[in-house]
Amino acid sequence: MPPEGVPKQGKGAENVNPRLRAAGEAVGINFTGACDRAPNSTEAHALLAYAAKVSPDKQNALQEVLFRHYFTDGLYPAGANLAAAATEAGLDGAAAQAFAEDPTNKAEVAEERSEEHTSE
Repeated sequence: MPPEGVPKQGKGAENVNPRLRAAGEAVGINFTGACDRAPNSTEAHALLAYAAKVSPDKQNALQEVLFRHYFTDGLYPAGANLAAAATEAGLDGAAAQAFAEDPTNKAEVAEERSEEHTSE
């Protein structure tokens, strides 16, 4: 997946599977389809690794924010949006963004994912 993601066919509710929308509504999640791209989530996963490293108790909160930002608010998980998510979760947004964008940290996330696929 390229860093900028892949454009979706259209924008909005038409991009959300009706079963997913119904399942979300049942638990209070509004899947809007507002983001016009399927994401490359490497930097978001690196951001979660940052949270696990500096404040493990905030990692779950960060994950919830990232999901809401993308699936409900339509914010693509990169750049300033990552910093905003980290800040909302109670982390240092600038430091978190720098960690998430660092090529070494992104490579570690990609390597970890690759290892998971080869062990399945």
